[in-house]
Amino acid sequence: MRADFPIILDANILAESATSDLFLRLSEEPRLVSPRWTEEIWEEARRTMVVRLGWPEETTDSRIAAAIRAKVETIVTMNVKHFKAADLAPRGVTAAHAGEYLKVLYDLDEGVVVSVLHKMAAVRNKTLLEMLTRLSAGVLAFTAHVASDLGLEVPKYSPQVRKI
Repeated sequence: MRADFPIILDANILAESATSDLFLRLSEEPRLVSPRWTEEIWEEARRTMVVRLGWPEETTDSRIAAAIRAKVETIVTMNVKHFKAADLAPRGVTAAHAGEYLKVLYDLDEGVVVSVLHKMAAVRNKTLLEMLTRLSAGVLAFTAHVASDLGLEVPKYSPQVRKI
């Protein structure tokens, strides 16, 4: 089954490299989602990447895409608690944690999701298990779900310290 669900990606998704990469790759053919964000969301993500994470400006700028305002039903975020149901419901919008939303996409079309995960791993010269381990830092529910389905055990992720 193919889908093309319009979703808003919150700044905390856009600023996290592996999770945003997964969502953006799932927006390519055969598309499962159609991600959107506002200029304000992009600016918040950009500030996080440059100021907090120390990304070079040219790397950050290379990730800029058109800011789109669109009517969507779901905001995908790492901070669901920041989006009160009482505020969203009158607008017909819900907030979903990235890990839970990715589980839904996987259950909808596991072949596409696993294919994208393999591509992500290949680009990084990693195995599928290593890619799932990296993703587990932000979307543990999703990686545990996929790993269980594939008969894999994802070890606890520990970020590498990079010397600049």
